Amino acid sequence: MYVLRDRYADTFLAIQQDMGPPEKMEGPVLDLIQKDLEAIAGPLADIDKRRQWRNRRLAALAKLKKDLNDTE
Repeated sequence: MYVLRDRYADTFLAIQQDMGPPEKMEGPVLDLIQKDLEAIAGPLADIDKRRQWRNRRLAALAKLKKDLNDTE
């Protein structure tokens, strides 16, 4: 989330301003969001392992679909 804040903070703020008084994503608010995201998706340090797992699963799915189409 810290990376997203660095990239898109101005955009987030502009969207929030359209919906009422905005809250800046910093300090305790940002820490809470980061903690919740890591609880769901795992720590950012493990992102390469998760990407590799995803890529292997997608490759296996593509192979399975190809094999099923070849047998028809």
